[in-house]
Amino acid sequence: MNKKENIMVNTQLFQTLKGALLPAATVRNAEQAPAYAFSPRHQLAQLAATGCLSQTFYTSADDQLDKVMALAKEVDASFVANDIQPTVTTQAADRQDIMNVGGFSDAVFTMVAAFAEGRMAADHWVGEIEKIALEAQ
Repeated sequence: MNKKENIMVNTQLFQTLKGALLPAATVRNAEQAPAYAFSPRHQLAQLAATGCLSQTFYTSADDQLDKVMALAKEVDASFVANDIQPTVTTQAADRQDIMNVGGFSDAVFTMVAAFAEGRMAADHWVGEIEKIALEAQ
């Protein structure tokens, strides 16, 4: 005859320290729950990367834009100029170890291979574009 046993957690071995090791919350979120505030740099970078500047569940486009403008005033101007918007036309500034690719075709594999082998400089495409003669209309 099998007898069912009630097994309980050994509270001496499995003690719960719920939140005991966490720092105290610094702000309240939109639902008024305890939360942690990011630094102005972190907030601005997050808004630049994920903000849609349109109506969302918790905020309006105007409120998001106001937040971006206020945060931009709190951080160093070089952070906004160099880290949030590194270049005007690419996602990453040109470097020897970065190849920016715009568009896609079968030729991209040949171009990436040439770049990896050191046969194409980071600013290769800028040079190609500058070679194009524009006609005045």
